[in-house]
Order: sequence, then structure tokens, then C-alpha cells
Amino acid sequence: MIKPVTNQMSWENDSVKFTFKPTKTFWGVTIENKTNVKMSCIWDNALFVVNKQSSPLLFDNTLIINKSASKGESQIASKTEISKSIYPFESYVKDGRNYVSDLFFKAGIKYYGDTSIRLIFPIKSGEKTREYEFEFKVSICSK
Repeated sequence: MIKPVTNQMSWENDSVKFTFKPTKTFWGVTIENKTNVKMSCIWDNALFVVNKQSSPLLFDNTLIINKSASKGESQIASKTEISKSIYPFESYVKDGRNYVSDLFFKAGIKYYGDTSIRLIFPIKSGEKTREYEFEFKVSICSK
């Protein structure tokens, strides 16, 4: 993770903790509510950005027929967490077909360079909504 800068696949403040578990296809995210009040993630305003291409997101259990439907909000009770596996909508719909492909390929990274992944999550607590943004660089480890 390069934004915020950390060597971990998680980030937290006094209110919320985000933990990420990426795979080549779906990106796992856990959002923990550390407060004493309910909060929610507004999925319809969340963004999944791959190499500067901004996209709304899909969940791993999204049915093809419902791919454009509202994702709604996930309520997160105090001192609890939610977990989702997400995928960029724009990568799902290609050439008029619907399919899930890898978000990055080793050969593509070797040829084109590192892949940039940005995730933006709007979290509502009370009347306030704050966007949390994370950026990752996917590269090939050199030996």
C-alpha cells in the first residue's frame, strides 16, 4: 500500500480499520467500526480505480442480471466489522460480454510496468460522510 504509506495491508484510525486481501481477481476488504455508534459504507459511491480508469464496483456474489443495480449501504454496528470481495464494474463488462478476468497479469506488468489500484470508500457516521482512499502498486518482485 502506497497511500497511506504503510508496509501493511491494513490501515486504521480511532474510528475505523480497513484490511485488504487482494487476489488476481477479487479484492477483499474488511471494514471495522471501532466506535460506539453505527456507521455505514455507501457502496454506490465507492470507486475501484485500475490504472487511472475509474469504475463503480461489483461484489463477488453479484448476479449478472443485477450488475447495474444499486449496491446500497452496509450498516456496520459499533465494535463490529463487515467483509466484502469487490471487483471493478468497468473490468467486468468488456466488448459487450460479462465476465470476471484477472485485474493484473505478470506478463502485462513486465511489459507495461506496475499496475496501480485505488480504492475509495465513503463511510457515513451520523450526519457526516468521509471518503477513505487507498492506493496500491502491483509489481513483480525482483530476486
